[in-house]
Amino acid sequence: MAKEQAMRTTKNIATSPPTEMAALGQWLRDEVVTGHAEYLANPSEGVPAEQILVRIKVRREASRGAD
Repeated sequence: MAKEQAMRTTKNIATSPPTEMAALGQWLRDEVVTGHAEYLANPSEGVPAEQILVRIKVRREASRGAD
C-alpha cells in the first residue's frame, strides 16, 4: 500500500529587504564602516560624542525656531 504524501503547509516569502532597508544597509557598509576604519587609523581626529550631541541640539533648536 502506498504512503500518503503530506501537503506542504509553508508559504514562500520574499527574503529581500524593502528598498529603504536596502539603502540603510548600503549606507552602513559604505559610510559607517569606512568612517570607523578611518577613526581606528587615527583616533586623534575623532569628534567626541558630546560635541556631536551639542551640534545636533543646536540645529534642532534652530529648525524649531524657523517654523
